[in-house]
Amino acid sequence: MQFCVIRHLNVTQIVAAVICTCCLGLVALAVATDRSPPPGITLPCTVVEVTDGDTVVVQVRVLAAVRLKDCWAKELREGGQPAKNRLIELAKGRNATLCVDLSGTRRLGDVFTFGRLVGTLWVDDLNVNRRMVDEGLATETKQ
Repeated sequence: MQFCVIRHLNVTQIVAAVICTCCLGLVALAVATDRSPPPGITLPCTVVEVTDGDTVVVQVRVLAAVRLKDCWAKELREGGQPAKNRLIELAKGRNATLCVDLSGTRRLGDVFTFGRLVGTLWVDDLNVNRRMVDEGLATETKQ
């Protein structure tokens, strides 16, 4: 039945329908940016270890150290234990989604720092990076 409707549309109408569908998708993406990972490499994972307040180890198929993007917590020796403890509460042992944002990236090496992937960690609908900053346990930029 749907094919009959499409056969009666001219090319202009089909193109308009495709453009509208794409626009609706972009609007949905813009509205959902705080509730879902942005475009990039998105991997389901499990958080197996919290190194400090801004670094975790996740298991995808292999273990990978992840530096939380835009989330700078104090080092442990500088009083960062509360940030680490909160990150443990939020993420350790939980199923999560790791998003490695590739926008503006020209080479894969741009998403690594000191052997760690740089990414955003999501547990359910919670952006863990953002929560750490919002709770004052980390800052968006290095201090």
